[in-house]
Amino acid sequence: MAIDHAGRAVLAQELKAKETAAGLILRHATRSRAAAIQAAGIRCREMGTEGPGKSAVNDWVVKGAPATDFRQLWAYVAVLDQWAHERAAHSSARTVGAVRADRAHWKQLWENARRQSNGVQPASADEPDLFRLGRPTAGFDPVKELEVHPAIDTPGRPSDPLPTYVPRSHDAELKKVATSAEQASQMVILVADSSAGKSRAWWEALQHLPTGWHVWRPADRTELLAALDSGPSIARTVLWLNETQRFLDKTREGERTAASLTSLLLSPERGPVLIAGTLWRKNLSDLAPRTDDPSARSPVTALLNAAHIVRIPESFDTQDLEALRPLARRDSRLAEAMEHGATRITQYLAGARELLARYEQAPPEARALLDAAADARRLGHVPALTQTFLRHAAAAYLDPDDWAVQTSQWRSMWFEQALQYTSQPCRGVPGPLAPQAPPVGAPDEVPAPLLLADYVLLHTIRSRQLTFPPEGFWDAAACRIEDNPSLRTMAFAADERLRFGIADRLATALAAAGDPTVLAELADLRDGEQGSLMHSLASAAGHGPSLSALTWECLDKDDWKGAAAFARQALTAGSDDGMTRLVHAHFDRGKRKVAVALAREAARAGHGGPLSTVAESHMMAGLAKKALRLALEAAAAGNTHALEWQITRLIYAGEFVAAESLAREAAIAGDAHPLASIASHYLEAEQWAKAEALAHEVAATGHGDALSHLAAEYAKAQEWAKAELLARQAADAGSGLGMQWLADIRGEEGDWETVESWAHQAAAAGAEYALNQLVRRLLEAGELDTAERLAPIASPHELPPPLSAVALARWNANERERAMELAREAAAAGEGLALAEIAMLQWEAGEPATALALGREAAAAGEGLALAEIAMLQWEAGKLDCSEELAREAAGAGNALALAEIARRQLEAGHIDAAERVSLLAINAGGITAMEFIEDQEAYMDAFSISMGHGLDAQGRRICAGGDTTDPNSPLHTVDLPAS
Repeated sequence: MAIDHAGRAVLAQELKAKETAAGLILRHATRSRAAAIQAAGIRCREMGTEGPGKSAVNDWVVKGAPATDFRQLWAYVAVLDQWAHERAAHSSARTVGAVRADRAHWKQLWENARRQSNGVQPASADEPDLFRLGRPTAGFDPVKELEVHPAIDTPGRPSDPLPTYVPRSHDAELKKVATSAEQASQMVILVADSSAGKSRAWWEALQHLPTGWHVWRPADRTELLAALDSGPSIARTVLWLNETQRFLDKTREGERTAASLTSLLLSPERGPVLIAGTLWRKNLSDLAPRTDDPSARSPVTALLNAAHIVRIPESFDTQDLEALRPLARRDSRLAEAMEHGATRITQYLAGARELLARYEQAPPEARALLDAAADARRLGHVPALTQTFLRHAAAAYLDPDDWAVQTSQWRSMWFEQALQYTSQPCRGVPGPLAPQAPPVGAPDEVPAPLLLADYVLLHTIRSRQLTFPPEGFWDAAACRIEDNPSLRTMAFAADERLRFGIADRLATALAAAGDPTVLAELADLRDGEQGSLMHSLASAAGHGPSLSALTWECLDKDDWKGAAAFARQALTAGSDDGMTRLVHAHFDRGKRKVAVALAREAARAGHGGPLSTVAESHMMAGLAKKALRLALEAAAAGNTHALEWQITRLIYAGEFVAAESLAREAAIAGDAHPLASIASHYLEAEQWAKAEALAHEVAATGHGDALSHLAAEYAKAQEWAKAELLARQAADAGSGLGMQWLADIRGEEGDWETVESWAHQAAAAGAEYALNQLVRRLLEAGELDTAERLAPIASPHELPPPLSAVALARWNANERERAMELAREAAAAGEGLALAEIAMLQWEAGEPATALALGREAAAAGEGLALAEIAMLQWEAGKLDCSEELAREAAGAGNALALAEIARRQLEAGHIDAAERVSLLAINAGGITAMEFIEDQEAYMDAFSISMGHGLDAQGRRICAGGDTTDPNSPLHTVDLPAS
């Protein structure tokens, strides 16, 4: 069939050229079109989509038919590109088509072919805005479209809903970000709690964007992913991700979004772009926890760690207040905020005082509605709350006695009355719980979702931290929440608080809605029949890992037919664990041919894991040649584990030539680590030339760590020029570790100017902790001024936080006034550790009042350590009531360890009732740390068995399968399960 569209013809021609350059050979094990399709399928699964089929690829190449999903085409082109490059590297002649593929170029080819297939002419060079996202800033209403907070009303205020802007220290940094947006793609996150001025600061900064830039605010994560994966041009666009946690979270969708954003930032041909985000301090610490273990970092954590974090102070400092004074004469809202808001100017302007008053003074039905909304939000629900859910959830918060004495008319209208109260504006600012503006074109009969005011949410996160919602709330959640990510997060929140039955119920609702992942993850935590039943439910919903788990159960029962059926279903659902286990079992019982046949069946479906397993089994059985052949087949299917094992064996046998040959096969399959490992062995053997040649070969695949290691060795040998050259080459390949190690080694000599230059280069190349390491060295060397200058731009995710470390160093140097200034500056930026440490030093110095005040300051910044420690000191002093009160405050700031410790001590003293009551508070606070502490106490576990069996009900009563009971008046008394 002839190609009748020019765009499709060009796509077909270029694909054929790529295949020729890659050296595809018909029916070759590792170099056929089928092998390329398998390798592309692996890449696609990493991007969260299905791989291309053979017929689809044939249509691309023969007919120029555009792929339905650009990611499939790009994955196939990337495989061909890698093979072509490898082929060119081993050929003396230049291979036509071996030039690195340009993603933007292939995206344009795909778009042209797709538009022509639909009868649309391709975009021309003189139509740059065609198919672009967003629009220029001049067309936006920042309040209605970008969620910038309006200000309170005052008599005689200007007509603009936004008050006159007061530039502060962070604005100069943001202006620089905007004016330099053309230079490179970047992600910048403004961090502060509610109503601190984050979105307004971004809006003001974007007025300084270069001409021609657009701003685009995706409605949700689905729309963002669609644009990132296969949408219109995104270059020279600001991605407005206000409340970034709505797009990036701990779900698979959140991690996929993070991976897509990372890919965008690392693809210069798609940019430049500016990702403008905002986060509360708690959101940042939850999504990007401080850890030195790279393996513990998810794609979300890695993306946020690499982002440029700008911390916005919660309060106006003296300089800010002076800048405010003349502006207040022209804007009555600023004047009122200056008179009554103390230093919390932005919060006052956003109506924080009025919102909290409305919450605290709410009548019972309105308070029930607000508390239900607050509990849903703090336990993980997305901002938009449906009225259907809240109507049923809030009913559980009403007092039954009060309900009984109300009139039938009141009972029929209570929700409407409550909503009327909560949605009433507070001096022009939306009420504490108000309807969201409906989307354009939405039917009027659909009740608008409700939005809880951020400041009310922040207040209730602290005030309701130790409260668990009532049973009726969870009934409403299971039956009325249709947002799967919300249900997922809330299920894990319930599980973390030992409400296993509630968590399982939400997970079951999720599975019924098409998402069985939570049910499967919780099944792994349940014992015996309960876990098996949950895996069965998850597998019925098509969950691959659960189908694999059922494979294992069949094998335990010697049900080989059933195991094979489940293993094949699991493969179809994307999990090869069951087939891997089945292959292993067949091999162990002597059915080697069956094992190999099943493994090859899995490889044809795009799963190389079972082949790797059977290859390793052959190697252990002494069948080396067969093992090698199977390992190569597995690598062609995208799994290089067995090949790496072969390579390691050859390395330790000193057979480096053979090892290199296999390592290149692994690199062709997308795994450059074996080549890097061989380079390291050459380095250890001081064969520097060979090590460098291999390191450069690895760097050509985009992995620069081998060059970084080489640079460090040259630095140790004092060959600085060579070391710096290699470190720069490593940075170009994406590894900043070389520069970081050079800086660290040079720091031993005290050459701080050179060290600082290298540390900055290392950080720019992705070594996020290079500046932190420099700050530590400077503090050790007593260079406090330089350390203080660098601390604000070092990564805030490492312990101890750099600014806090400098504050404590100043304190220890008897520079107490400057230490307190820095500690409070760190606390305003979300780092309360320095204040907490200084609080404890003050306690030790005999200043308990000062210590307590500083501890509460630290807690307000999210650091409850000092209050927790003071609580235990008060316990030891015999002030038990004071101790528990402080422990509650610490838990409200996220540290429930003191409550857990008090429960343990009450138990040791034989005060069972008190121990149960306090332990329930620690459990309700959530937080894995406190629960791990409780579970470590063997006596505690023996007494309560609180993390065994079926956990607790909503009221905190222990649910048991047997007939044992405890005191019915105890908060942890037993509830018998109904007969199954």
